[in-house]
Amino acid sequence: MRDYAKVSPHFWVGKTGKQLKKNPEALMVSLYLITNPHANMLGLYYMPTMYIAHETGLTLEGALKGLQSACEAGFCAYDQDSEVVWVYEMARFQVAEELKPADNRCKGVQKDYDSLPDNPFLSAFYDKYSHAFCMSNKRGPITSNTSPSEAPCDPLRSQEQEQEQEQEQEQNCSSKSCEENFPLPAIQFSQYKPEDHKRYSILECVNQYPLQNDFITLGKQRFSEIEDQDLISMFTNFGDFFCAKGNEARNTPSLWLVKWFAWIQNNKDEARRKRESKHTPQKQKNYSNAGSRTHNEVGEWMSEICNENSAPSIRDVHEVEGTKYA
Repeated sequence: MRDYAKVSPHFWVGKTGKQLKKNPEALMVSLYLITNPHANMLGLYYMPTMYIAHETGLTLEGALKGLQSACEAGFCAYDQDSEVVWVYEMARFQVAEELKPADNRCKGVQKDYDSLPDNPFLSAFYDKYSHAFCMSNKRGPITSNTSPSEAPCDPLRSQEQEQEQEQEQEQNCSSKSCEENFPLPAIQFSQYKPEDHKRYSILECVNQYPLQNDFITLGKQRFSEIEDQDLISMFTNFGDFFCAKGNEARNTPSLWLVKWFAWIQNNKDEARRKRESKHTPQKQKNYSNAGSRTHNEVGEWMSEICNENSAPSIRDVHEVEGTKYA
């Protein structure tokens, strides 16, 4: 989570800012996309639309309307399939206009870019900022020379429209061959009662719903490349994090599911690294020299310890440490 974010005064008087001010929802969503705790300095990051609604206080329809207006104003672009947003000029204001090759921030930009999930904006981002930030590795397919402001933004659909479309697809697909065209199954909010508008703490939600088993199953469906043990580890950390917040973190069941998906997206690489580090054989320390002693000195030292007439050199650990290790 970022500690701070920069908002330029130009935001209010620039051409794009004036366009955003025509729509209160667009203005709210735009400020949120710059300052929210899930964003990165690139302005290119994973952002489920339900996060926008929940954390801005807008309704889901209001959040979708504001996001669509922000796209139309040329402020950002949003891809529903990957749930990734790109705020076009955010990197310029959050990082710098231009960096020198020796600046450590160049490595930070490249690292953040390399860790992003696959999305249709990767190539365009590189084309826009590679020279300014001395980037060296380009991701994504090669695109045309269309400028970001000209890039289309697909109309955003409401949750009800998505559910209707999913039902139509299910009716039209009577065979398993249809399922092969949809590698990422849609979020099944119906399992967590979207009509249940009551807000629960994470512990209350666990008591109300079979949260752990279902969340791990749904997480596996959406992130099929992740190992089961990594999902279990991440769910444990997810629960511990929000349990510590207590009643300060209360959400509807559907929002808890969205938060879980966002948690996986943000922590999957770290979980994999921790698992792999546990299986890396540790280099054994070499005690063959016994410090700086020669073999004869070690033998003499052991003889002194074993001499029955000498004062005891080794004491029981309980005598030394008390009952701490008993």
